[in-house]
Amino acid sequence: MAGTTYSSQTLKDFEPESFVLDKYIEKLAQMDPNTGLGPLSKKQDMPFDSEVLLASFKTSLGHLHDLSDKINKRVERLEFVCMKQERDHQARVKELEPMFQDAFSEFQVLEDRITYVARKVVHLGDQLETLNAHRQRDIEAHRLMDILSEFKEKSKPSCPEFNDATRLPEAADLIHKLHTLVSELPKALEYQEMRTNILERYFDIQQQLVGKFCEALSSSDVKRMRVYASTLQNFPEGAKTCVINYIAHHIATLNQSGSTGTEDVFRNVEQRSAKVYKQTVEVFDAPDDIMMKYIQQATEKYLFDHVSRELQDAGSNNVEQYLHKLFQLHLRAMILRDSLAKLDNKFDRAFLTKLLRVSLFSDHLSGYAESEVHNLEKKCQFCIEEFNSSVGIVKKGNNVSRAAGQQMILDSLSSPDEAFISENVCTSILSESKNSIKRCKELLVDRELSHAMRDIFLTVFGALSDHFTTALDLAIDVKVAPTGLFLQVVGCVNKNIHLIEKQFREIILPAIQYAPVAAACNEKKRSHMSKLETKIEAGTEKSITAMVASLSQILSTQKKTDYKPDEPGIPQMSSVCTKAVSHITQCTKVIKMSFDGKNQEIILLEFGIRVHRVLFEHILTFSVSSAGAMFLICDVNEYRKGLKEFGIHFLDEVFENLQTLCNLFIVKPENLKQVCSEEPYVRFDRAVITRMIQLRTDYKTSKIGKIFNH
Repeated sequence: MAGTTYSSQTLKDFEPESFVLDKYIEKLAQMDPNTGLGPLSKKQDMPFDSEVLLASFKTSLGHLHDLSDKINKRVERLEFVCMKQERDHQARVKELEPMFQDAFSEFQVLEDRITYVARKVVHLGDQLETLNAHRQRDIEAHRLMDILSEFKEKSKPSCPEFNDATRLPEAADLIHKLHTLVSELPKALEYQEMRTNILERYFDIQQQLVGKFCEALSSSDVKRMRVYASTLQNFPEGAKTCVINYIAHHIATLNQSGSTGTEDVFRNVEQRSAKVYKQTVEVFDAPDDIMMKYIQQATEKYLFDHVSRELQDAGSNNVEQYLHKLFQLHLRAMILRDSLAKLDNKFDRAFLTKLLRVSLFSDHLSGYAESEVHNLEKKCQFCIEEFNSSVGIVKKGNNVSRAAGQQMILDSLSSPDEAFISENVCTSILSESKNSIKRCKELLVDRELSHAMRDIFLTVFGALSDHFTTALDLAIDVKVAPTGLFLQVVGCVNKNIHLIEKQFREIILPAIQYAPVAAACNEKKRSHMSKLETKIEAGTEKSITAMVASLSQILSTQKKTDYKPDEPGIPQMSSVCTKAVSHITQCTKVIKMSFDGKNQEIILLEFGIRVHRVLFEHILTFSVSSAGAMFLICDVNEYRKGLKEFGIHFLDEVFENLQTLCNLFIVKPENLKQVCSEEPYVRFDRAVITRMIQLRTDYKTSKIGKIFNH
């Protein structure tokens, strides 16, 4: 009994999920109470006995061997049973295989037979249907002849379709067939009464159908509308009347909506059109044509009145409001077009565009471009005249002058150039032109757009070019003015020209680059720029000459004793040098603010060369002592530092050479000949070196001429 329990416990211990070798060994050791390892042994303080533990393990191994043998025998029995069952199944499969083949063959035969019978049945059905159709047509033809004969005697036959109001569609079908039939009869006198009776009945039923359709339309009964609209397809005039009434009903509904504002009116058309389209698709077989007619009437009978009233009210105030309102209305109309085009892919977008533009704006677009350009001209003129008036500029023909008594106004300006040119004028005009361009792009197309863009650009450039020319003419004629005033005006002109070029490049050019007018725009732009450049060049030359003349005036105040002091002192730059450097720095700042790029470099180079010439000629007017030479070198060094800000390598070299020449004043007389025969003096003209040496106060006393020329 104990062995059986032990064996079952061992089998459980060997389950793959829970088996752990160390735990299993530990469990074996604790199961025998005599080993001294179990809980009971510990309670009784029994000592550990390895011999007992070994005997316990051997006993357990014996049990495990017995268990293994039993399991192996059981496995062998199960394998034998499985092999026997496999052989039995294979034998059964071999017995069933011929039966399956026979059954499959029978199934194929049965399937072929069913297919053959089905073809026969279908063929027979077609024949029966053909025979039935012929028979049905014969019955209908016979019935039509009977009804036709009744119409020969009376206008209302006895057949139930014509006497039952609920069977109006059936009566319509019959009268359509009779109408077709009677139209093929000879126009003999014997058929005249019958033809008259049928026509009367035909028009009566047609009128009833239209009336029933209108009743269904009033109650929004789509199902009945569909029935009567489909029936009326056999009645051309009735179908036409049906569509007319359908559209008129929805137009009346649109007019009753009570919308007044621009957004409300266009949104109302958009929303109503979506609803009408949905109903039209459900009612009519050809909804596209009907929707186009509805949209056309909605445009002509609803939107047109609103657009005309809005533009008339706007035009009564001023042109600017009229143009803006025209732009807004057209933009809203194109948004409506896009919304309508999305209702159905079959809607012609080009047709919708033409419909809305022609119906609503044809009268207003005919002279729009001229009005836009004329309005822009007035805006440009107003901006420029307002500025001229504020700073006292008076123009009479080609003559420009400054009004008397304007000096106080000019003195109050933050920058002297504001008295000649205003960046706000350019910004305002460009802003106005941008609005005009925006409107033109919305309202004009193709050739009209390119011509309008050309006219807008020429108007803006012409007005601003005239404004720039006036400013340059005034600035160049100023007799007493701050240093570089003309160049400050030039700087403002350049900024504004950059703005014009930016607008031309980004907005105007893309719209006209492939049009013939592009060449005219570029030619006119070059012509205006050429005139401005000529004035700028002449004024710049005059300004630089004035700057250099002012520098000469400052240098003329230099004392002869500055470079020939009675007593030696600490070398420092003279007060005249301080003023001259300040003047040069101020002029440099003005030039850099007024020009950029290559133009700035050219102007600075020319100004620097002239400054160098003036300074060199100034030095040649002095006698320089050995003590005064250090003062002169300090001054020249400051001039060199000031010119170094130009960032031009050539000027750095010429002023470096000037300082090198001034160093000759501190060379001992006996060393002059040797020094001048070495670098860097060998690169100088001998006459220049001779002239500089002659400025030394000791030239005669030390007989430098003999020493130098020996």
